[in-house]
Amino acid sequence: MVVLLYCHDSVSLALDPGELDFCLPHALTLAEAGTSLRIQRLGYLFCATFLSPQHELHLLLVNTLHKHLESDYIGRIALALDHLIQSPGHDLLAATQTRLRQLLSHASPIIRRKALYAVKALGRVDASILQRLAIHSSKRVRDADAAVAGASVAICEDLHKQHMLDDQHATYIYKSLLHYLKASSTPLGELTVQKFLRFYTNTGPSLQVLEAIRPVLRSGLPRSKATILECYKVIQVSRLEDLLSVFTPHALISPIQPYLTSGDGNDLFFSLSCLSCVDPELWAGIKPERPLVLDALEVERIVKLMGSSDPAIRRQTALVLHRVDVEIVRTRFEQLLEDNTSSPAVDIVAMLLELAGVLAGDDGAEFGQLLFRTLATLARSLLGPIIELVLSILRAQDESFARDAANAIFVASIAHESDVNPTFMVIVVSLVAEYSDSVSTTPAELLEYLARDLHLYTASIQEVILLAMLRAASQCDGPVPTAVERVKKLQEASGQHIRRRCQQYLRLVENKEQLRAVVDRAPSRSLPDLSASIEEWATSPETIVASTSRLQIETRSTDDCTEIDQEESTPTRPSIAKGLHGESSSSLISLDSPFLSDPSNAEPQGAFELNTFSQLWQNPTAWAARGWSAESSQDIVGKLRTLGGIVSVESTNTGTNVILKHVPVDMNGTVAMKLVDKSDIGGSLWQLKSDSQALQTAVKRLLEA
Repeated sequence: MVVLLYCHDSVSLALDPGELDFCLPHALTLAEAGTSLRIQRLGYLFCATFLSPQHELHLLLVNTLHKHLESDYIGRIALALDHLIQSPGHDLLAATQTRLRQLLSHASPIIRRKALYAVKALGRVDASILQRLAIHSSKRVRDADAAVAGASVAICEDLHKQHMLDDQHATYIYKSLLHYLKASSTPLGELTVQKFLRFYTNTGPSLQVLEAIRPVLRSGLPRSKATILECYKVIQVSRLEDLLSVFTPHALISPIQPYLTSGDGNDLFFSLSCLSCVDPELWAGIKPERPLVLDALEVERIVKLMGSSDPAIRRQTALVLHRVDVEIVRTRFEQLLEDNTSSPAVDIVAMLLELAGVLAGDDGAEFGQLLFRTLATLARSLLGPIIELVLSILRAQDESFARDAANAIFVASIAHESDVNPTFMVIVVSLVAEYSDSVSTTPAELLEYLARDLHLYTASIQEVILLAMLRAASQCDGPVPTAVERVKKLQEASGQHIRRRCQQYLRLVENKEQLRAVVDRAPSRSLPDLSASIEEWATSPETIVASTSRLQIETRSTDDCTEIDQEESTPTRPSIAKGLHGESSSSLISLDSPFLSDPSNAEPQGAFELNTFSQLWQNPTAWAARGWSAESSQDIVGKLRTLGGIVSVESTNTGTNVILKHVPVDMNGTVAMKLVDKSDIGGSLWQLKSDSQALQTAVKRLLEA
């Protein structure tokens, strides 16, 4: 069971329903009658992972759970509560509700805390249990154990969201906050205070709460920075009138002033985070009736932090100054952009992107426009870190923000007359793949833009552009003539690999249904998945020759494939990932192949021994190799004969099988080989196995020469 759980967590493939049902009776037995808590935990974990609530054995799990909850042994009660927290369900409500109410007053604080979290978990399934246990749960905020009180606060947050928190519950929470604020500071007590403060941050503080936290900021009690920051977050969501009735502006700022001039990065970030929570009207001198609280040196220090080497400090400083005056941040952005008009460094681009994010706020369109201005000045070289940074920023935002940003980038790019740098083009094609069907820019416009300067980029960039063009073309009603024409011109002037990509594009755009089927078959919208779907289509029975299996080729390996450059006159060969004995096997040739070879290619010398070939091919300890050759199968067979051994050949409907033996290198060694001609791009694929390492090495060197 441990192995099955490990495999389940390690692989991404989903199991078919019921595939592991044969293990469920054993897991239930372990959960109920395991010889130790560790064994019982394993049974519960397996059931939580693979036993669905609709399964006929689920009732047995409910009975086991009820039995353990009624037990007097704390370990079994804790196991049952852990399962409730991990896998709450409707069928568990009736069986556990009464016992949970009793466990909220259990002598063990561990059980009380777990019972509270179990109530919280079941409340997500059915909110009525929160209402029935509201009084019992909320009373635990006054528990002597800080961890139990913190768990009770978490339930009170759910009660507030469900509009079930009455004045009595609120009173319990407020009195408990006062108790823990007056208590001596301990790590667990600090965490509990922070949970109380987060509760008020989420629900809105009253005037009483502000008065309760005033001593923390005024007297300099030995509180952690995390607790002080939570106090400022409560201040951030408070009404300005309430704040001014409790605090003076100086009282709000003075606790963090010593940290503003610190040389420690953590102190600086802490002070800026607290300062960002206070309304600038109270401290920045925006209004004449409220003068500036900070002195000139502190203001200068904050402004200089916009150039800090720490990106977190830079962004937090920009957020603070943006609240004071947006023009401060905008001026900084324009100044950086003006000072780095040609080939800005990656660090400068990162600063510009941070400022763009602060200036745009939640406006994706504005961020897209600022992003275009930032990246349009980059050099011609491909800057991978910038691509990763931009895509990470967009993926961290919500869908509407990223969609608006992508559309703004498309609009600006299409209107831009000159070609853009490779870094920005890769970002554009990534956004086309993700958002081309959800932006206002039409797919036809995107196609024309992508094809406009297609010939100016290197082959590696041309490939991703062609893939993005196929994604956009799948949303068009038919081929876009200008895009088709430019792809044809590129095909005539390119190397072998790009010619093949151009052929795929031209063939697919002529068949709308087939193109959409290929695009829809990709498991995600990413370009690598689209490329894999296209390769699957290119080697499918409908497009080449019917067969029973598929040939998988890794065409862009950095170990075996020289990068195709725009100016090269001869095509490079795709790489084939190597096989056994310590070499990578992630993208191996899976021969049997869908390709047919010409029977005339075979010129047998001696009888072909099928049994010898099969035994050697199925030998898991044989020395293996595989690769690509620019020569045909017939030429490879001719090369093998130069080794001086006996060569026997068999032509099949999937390729050519070869046996080589009695070679002077090793008279007792034998080589079994499969050859497949790849007619669409020329050359052939080969795979061999040998019972002799020396002979395998000799043949491999011959073929790779």
